[in-house]
Amino acid sequence: MSMMEVPRGASDLQRVIALSEEVKTVVAVSRGLGLEAINAMLVARRAGDSVRGFGVVSTELRTFSAALESFMQGLLKDIAALVHGVADLSRVTNLRRQLARAQAACGDCPSLKSALARVDLALQRAVATNARGWSKARTDIRRSLRLCDAGRALARGAKIEAVYGGGMSEELTQAGLAIEITIERIRDRLSVGADIAGALA
Repeated sequence: MSMMEVPRGASDLQRVIALSEEVKTVVAVSRGLGLEAINAMLVARRAGDSVRGFGVVSTELRTFSAALESFMQGLLKDIAALVHGVADLSRVTNLRRQLARAQAACGDCPSLKSALARVDLALQRAVATNARGWSKARTDIRRSLRLCDAGRALARGAKIEAVYGGGMSEELTQAGLAIEITIERIRDRLSVGADIAGALA
C-alpha cells in the first residue's frame, strides 16, 4: 500500500503529489539496486570462471539498474512538469469561476465578457496540457513496469546461475535474491504509481 493514501475522487493535485512520492521512493530504491548489482559482479569475480554466467547476468543487472534509474529521473521531470500543469489548471479554473461570478453580478459588461473569452481559451490550453502530462506519465510508468519485468527475469537468471558457484553458491544465491527482492519492491511502488496515474485502467 502507498505511504500516501489517495482518496477516491482525489483532486489532480493530490494525485500528482502522491505519484511524485512513489517515484521518489522508486528512485531511492533503484540506487540501492545498482549497488547490489555491483556487489553481485564482485562476488562473481571472486568465484572465478565456474560462474561466468552469473557474472554476465550480474553485469546485465547493473546495466538494467542504470537504465531504470535514468528512466525514473526522466519520470520525475515529467511529474514536475505535470505539477506545474495541474497548478496552472487549478489557477485558471478559479479565475474563470471568479470572472463568471463577476459577469453574472455585472450583467452585460463587455470587458468582462472579453476577459472571460480569453480565460476560456487559457482554460482549454491548460486542460489539454494537463491531459498530455497525465498521458505521458501513464505511458512512462507502463514502460518502467515492463523494464522491471525484464529485470525480474535477469534476477531469476542470476539465482539459477548461482547454482554453479560451488563453494560460493550460497553467497551468489543471496546476491541474486537481494536483487530480486529489490526489483519486486520497485515494481510494487511503480504499480501503486500506475494506479494513481490511472495507467492500469
